[in-house]
Amino acid sequence: MKYLILSTVWAAYCFLHSFLISIKFTNIITRLLKNYYAFYRLFYVLISFVLLIWVIDYSSQLDNEIIITYGSPLSIIRYVLMYGSLLMFFWAFFFNYDSLSFFGIRQILNFGKVQKIDPSAAI
Repeated sequence: MKYLILSTVWAAYCFLHSFLISIKFTNIITRLLKNYYAFYRLFYVLISFVLLIWVIDYSSQLDNEIIITYGSPLSIIRYVLMYGSLLMFFWAFFFNYDSLSFFGIRQILNFGKVQKIDPSAAI
């Protein structure tokens, strides 16, 4: 029963996390907040972080029973995949993506600034 509750909590977190950043929901929030939408991304990151900490804390309070044990060849593959995915994540986050935009800071820094449109760029 405790694992059913745990999986439900994780599924609810993942659903809420995806729903809050979905195009349909963000379009609604954009219409509601208008210019103040610049602050939504920071709100989204903070809510996601606080809820993730709560879900991880809830998960850690359960018994830590070992479900799967890995032998030598599978353990090596597991570590290669784990460290490889972490390397790709950090590479993409720091070199291929604007971290300030991810956290909503760039949007807040640009809040209230008038963007000039270059008419020659449209040609």
